Amino acid sequence: MPFCDSEADIQMKKMFTEGEHRITIPLHDEIAKGTLNDIITKVSQKNCITKEELVNLLR
Repeated sequence: MPFCDSEADIQMKKMFTEGEHRITIPLHDEIAKGTLNDIITKVSQKNCITKEELVNLLR
């Protein structure tokens, strides 16, 4: 579920049995490769899927 953290980014949160997972995503025209890789890594790890599986789900 997204909610605005500021004008420059958005926070996504998901509830799990062990608690809440939040991640901040910058709302820029371009996101640095390292930042995007970090977001994809964290989301895939928390959801117990590979980065490749996550990218395919987003396509």
